[in-house]
Amino acid sequence: MKENKDLFTTYNLNFSAVLIASGIKLQGVNNGLGSKSLFCFENSLKIQDINDKYWRKELKIEPQLLFDSLKFLKNRLYSGLENNDGF
Repeated sequence: MKENKDLFTTYNLNFSAVLIASGIKLQGVNNGLGSKSLFCFENSLKIQDINDKYWRKELKIEPQLLFDSLKFLKNRLYSGLENNDGF
């Protein structure tokens, strides 16, 4: 996972779905790196908290919301959309 001041980026599809299910706004998807896609989010302190809980296996997310978020991301990847069309 990469970070800068304004954006938090990751190649991790599952963690990206967790972020969306947790209310973090997806800024875009960069499909320009071969078969990998880079997911870009608004950077915030909330992301660090989610990240810590995720890796400690303490994060609680409603399962249907997580699956919907994963489906949303897969649709974005396969449709080739790079701009955020809302979720």
